[in-house]
Amino acid sequence: MSPPENQKLAHDIFKEIVEVRSVHNVGTKGVADILVRYLKSAGFTDGDIHVLAEEKYPNQVNVVVRLTGKGKGRPILWNGHMDVVEAKSQDWSLPPFQFIEKDGYFYGRGTSDMKDEDAAVAASLIRLKKEGFIPDRDIIVAFTADEEVGEEQDGMWYLVREHKPLVDAEMAINPDGGSGEIDNGHRLNFGIETSQKTLARLYPLGGILKAERQADKLLPTLVPKEVGDAVGACHSDPTECKVRVFVFQADVGARPGVGGRGAAGARQTHGDLSVTGDGAEPGVAL
Repeated sequence: MSPPENQKLAHDIFKEIVEVRSVHNVGTKGVADILVRYLKSAGFTDGDIHVLAEEKYPNQVNVVVRLTGKGKGRPILWNGHMDVVEAKSQDWSLPPFQFIEKDGYFYGRGTSDMKDEDAAVAASLIRLKKEGFIPDRDIIVAFTADEEVGEEQDGMWYLVREHKPLVDAEMAINPDGGSGEIDNGHRLNFGIETSQKTLARLYPLGGILKAERQADKLLPTLVPKEVGDAVGACHSDPTECKVRVFVFQADVGARPGVGGRGAAGARQTHGDLSVTGDGAEPGVAL
């Protein structure tokens, strides 16, 4: 366990950011401002911290901070999103954007997805800075915007596309899975996933039997069987199905994961597939 003062810091950050309504139509600027304030108070400088908003979405702010290491390896990247899904007070028994501690539990939108992890990562990075720890490699943390909203805007994708040198790393760790179980001081488990459901991004542009048959023939040409899985689905429109295929391509000698979804050290590749047809039901799975 971290020292009591660092636990209090994590708690304070957690409370403040949960009480920011960082939903899509408001943006993540409020959370970003809080994190930057705490980081600067711990000694991180303007040169260490980058506050970045995509030009089309000025309120969707991303924060990238770096703890400089000894340069013995490429950086490691931690990333976590600051946005939350909308919560209506009439649907909740407690105010969703008020941080409440009750019966040993925390209540509020984002207490489990994923402002708890954001606070933990921020507090841990601040502890390393205050204690003068110099890692063998740089530690980068990217607090990102709009993970919850979908394809039109995504903070991590924006950073990779427009500011890659800031987040370029040998490996990335996303604590969004919420693992790490402790019961009465005993560490029970800590789960790690090397891939997740974002193997397939689905576009709701239609689904039909003829399209399904065409896709069955075309998918192997995009994704060789030995490379990995490609999974998709179609919806609603009776004439066209467009599927963006995501796979994890395992390195040579890597052991495929469950369902053939790659392994540690895998890299992500993708392609687009469009197929057409007529006269079938919507919602057919490819």
